Amino acid sequence: MKWVASGLGIVTMWLWFMPWVILGDGSSSEFYFYQSGQHIGGVAYLLLGFGTAYAFFSWLDVRGGRILVSLGGLLIALGYLVQVGRGVAWGLLGLCLVQCLSLGLALLKPRSST
Repeated sequence: MKWVASGLGIVTMWLWFMPWVILGDGSSSEFYFYQSGQHIGGVAYLLLGFGTAYAFFSWLDVRGGRILVSLGGLLIALGYLVQVGRGVAWGLLGLCLVQCLSLGLALLKPRSST
């Protein structure tokens, strides 16, 4: 379980560098630009830190920290998703999915050893 949670934090950091927004006018040139988290900047840098913190908290078994970090990351990612609208790329959709999985995994109660 610790390895899966750490892996989700690493995937969150990886998705920060993937395309989030597709910019283009849809004209006959079909020339598009992509923006990732590093191009958006500002609050998007928190998502990179949240991925690092989630991996760190999952390695130390700090359940409250994992819940807080994954919930904050999910809210920020959903905020960007609402702002982008139809220009969303696969990286931001994947980030929202991974944040949902991270929150679900953090909310799971650990199984008893008996």
